[in-house]
Amino acid sequence: MAASNKTPNLNLNQWSLDDKPQMEDVNRDNLLIDTTVSNHIDDMVSHLNSDEHEKFTKRIVFTEYFGNNAPSKDFTFSIKPIFAIAFAIGRPLCEYSGEKVTTYFGIASNNSGSSGISISGNTVTIKNTEDSSPVSLNKVGITYCIAAFA
Repeated sequence: MAASNKTPNLNLNQWSLDDKPQMEDVNRDNLLIDTTVSNHIDDMVSHLNSDEHEKFTKRIVFTEYFGNNAPSKDFTFSIKPIFAIAFAIGRPLCEYSGEKVTTYFGIASNNSGSSGISISGNTVTIKNTEDSSPVSLNKVGITYCIAAFA
């Protein structure tokens, strides 16, 4: 005979003195406890405090922008990037035209980076350059993306 009463949350058996516990009821209860505890242990989100949760969920920021031919453009983020990538959407990383190579991609860290992109505090700065190997990270008519990583 199954238990006369059940627990309110997991619906586990609660036997009275008149009940006769059955092996299948005990096994069902043990499996339910094992599954519930295992799911909780595997759920790392519920084990993080708010600072830890923010650290894992607020570490990458993306933005798109339209080029406007300004020599440079600043993007201030809610995070303090340590690494950033900027690239033209729908363009190759580089285009060759005769002897000239135009780059539509830049990568930077706090300490260094490629031409046309830099990081200072919460700000990523992108630039157009017009030297012998131009970098076009703000060319009019092109849509760009920046991915900034904290």
